[in-house]
Amino acid sequence: MASVGQDTTPPMLTCPDSFTRYFQEQATRTVTYPPATASDNSGGAVSLSYSQPSGLTFNVGDTTVTVTGIDPSGNSDQCEFNVTVIGMWYWSIFLSR
Repeated sequence: MASVGQDTTPPMLTCPDSFTRYFQEQATRTVTYPPATASDNSGGAVSLSYSQPSGLTFNVGDTTVTVTGIDPSGNSDQCEFNVTVIGMWYWSIFLSR
């Protein structure tokens, strides 16, 4: 009888593309983005967590979002994407000079 080895292969993650959002008159804004996708060699579900979840407030500037995926065997992997928030009020002040 052949023994079955422990799964040591991490899940495969794909993050959304980095993107920029422009907003009027505010320093922080709620930003949503599509979910990361994940697959695992076991066929089991991969649990995903985000360093900055979609639908929360992002500050003006660049934010790197890290996605961590953990498969049923406890193997993990990460991917990252950037969210850039630009407040249009800044450009209005700059251009009015």
